Amino acid sequence: MKSNCKALEKLLTAHTRLMIVSHENPDGDAVGSALALKLMLHRLGKEASVWLPGRFPAYYRWLSSSDTIRYLSEQPEAFLKELAETEVLIGVDLSSLSRTGKMAIHFTGFTGKRVLIDHHIDPEESEFNLVFSDVTVSSTSELICHIFEALGWDKHMDRPVAEALYTGIMTDTGSFSFNCNSPKTYEVTGKLIHNGVVPDRVHKLVYDNNTEGRIRLLGYALHKMQVLHDFRTAFIALDKDELEKNRSQVGDTEGIVNFALSIKGIILAAFFSIRDGEVKISFRSKGTFSVNEFARRHFNGGGHRNAAGGSFNGSLKQAVELFESLLPEYKTELERDEIYR
Repeated sequence: MKSNCKALEKLLTAHTRLMIVSHENPDGDAVGSALALKLMLHRLGKEASVWLPGRFPAYYRWLSSSDTIRYLSEQPEAFLKELAETEVLIGVDLSSLSRTGKMAIHFTGFTGKRVLIDHHIDPEESEFNLVFSDVTVSSTSELICHIFEALGWDKHMDRPVAEALYTGIMTDTGSFSFNCNSPKTYEVTGKLIHNGVVPDRVHKLVYDNNTEGRIRLLGYALHKMQVLHDFRTAFIALDKDELEKNRSQVGDTEGIVNFALSIKGIILAAFFSIRDGEVKISFRSKGTFSVNEFARRHFNGGGHRNAAGGSFNGSLKQAVELFESLLPEYKTELERDEIYR
C-alpha cells in the first residue's frame, strides 16, 4: 500500500487531466467511490471528471456533486473529446475496463496512465499501470478510505466526501449485514461519522426514498418469484414488456434479488432482467456457496462469493432455462450449509 500510494502521489503531481470511470449499471459503491475521489482531488487542487456508461439510480442524486457526473450514453462526442485529452484514467469499483460496457472499446487505444482501485476478485492487472486491489475490504469506498489515510489526505475530509464513502460502504454491505467481517470496516465508518456523516440520515435518503412505481414493481416481481425448494433456490425474471408496463426507472430493480434470498432455507437467489437488449443477472447466496464462481463459469460474470452479476447473450427464457438446468449439478453444494436451514 505504501509504495503504491507514493506512486499515485507522484502520478498526480506530474499530470493534471484526470478522468474517473466505473462500471455500467452503477451502484452505491461505484457512485460513492467515484464522487469521493473526485471531491478529494478537488480539495487538493486537482480537477477530475467522473464519467459513467449510463445513469445511476435517483436515490443517489442527493450526494454532493452528483450532478457533475457525465454519461457516455448521453454525451458520446464530449466523452471522446475529453478522453483524448486525459492523462490519467482511474477505474474504481471494477475488476476490468470491460465492465464499463460500451465505454470499454474506447479505452483500447488510450495511451495515458491507468490506475485501478477495486475490491473484486481477480482484477485484470495487466490493463493498468498502478493497481490498488484488496478483496478483504467491504467495498471500494472502504479501500479509498485506507488510501486517503495512507496519503495523509484524510485531514482534508469533509462531510460531502465522508457521505459519499459511507454510502458506498453501507450499500455494498447491505447496511452492514454482509461483506463487513473486519473490525477495520467499523473503524473506517466511525471516522466517517466523526467527519459529519449522520448514519440514519444517509440510510433514509438511500432506502426510504422510493418512488411509488418502484414499490409497485417490487410487488409485481415478488408475485412472479419462483421458489425451487429442492435446490434451495429462488429466482425472479422480468422481461422488457413487464419492466415497461411497470414504468421501471434506472435503479428500480436494484436489491430485488435480496428479497428472494431472505426466504428461510434459500441459499441461492437470482434476478433476471433485460437491459440494453441483453439479459442481465444478479446473483446472491448465503454461506459457502460461491455465486462468483457460478457467474464466472456460466454467465460471463463474477463479483464476490455471496454477491455477483452476470449476463447472457440470448433470450430471457433461454437464460432462465440454462439456470434451472444447472441446479442439479450444484444440489449437493446447495444442501451443505445446515446453519441456513
